[in-house]
Amino acid sequence: MSKVEIVLSVKSSSKRKKFIDQQLVEVNQISNINELISQIVSDNVDAYNEMQTDKKLFQYLSKEEIDDIAHTGKVGFQDRKNENQQDKDEAIENALLAFKDGIIRVFVDEEEVEYDSVYSLQPHANVTFIKMVMLVGRMW
Repeated sequence: MSKVEIVLSVKSSSKRKKFIDQQLVEVNQISNINELISQIVSDNVDAYNEMQTDKKLFQYLSKEEIDDIAHTGKVGFQDRKNENQQDKDEAIENALLAFKDGIIRVFVDEEEVEYDSVYSLQPHANVTFIKMVMLVGRMW
């Protein structure tokens, strides 16, 4: 299976976490967007499950570490709070359901891609995931 390098961005429309994180990611060539979501979620669950949960006696961040993560809007120790391993299949199922329900929108090179659309990624395509925020209010 051939690999393709893409530029992945994640955005949130909430006031609390209006982060934009852009990174170069290598993924397998896909035939539909659901495969791309499954690959990215799978890779992220693997990375999360490999993170250490043990606490150091004295935690500190160097100036370089702070500079490296400051662009995300949250400077922290990047450690896990939960010792439980996450279920990859359940995470993929949740992500695909959120995409199908419109909670997550996907854009490839500024063009919105619909659920289960047939798609082939071009090298260095800009793929953006936008997490929508549900608004709750009351009638006056």
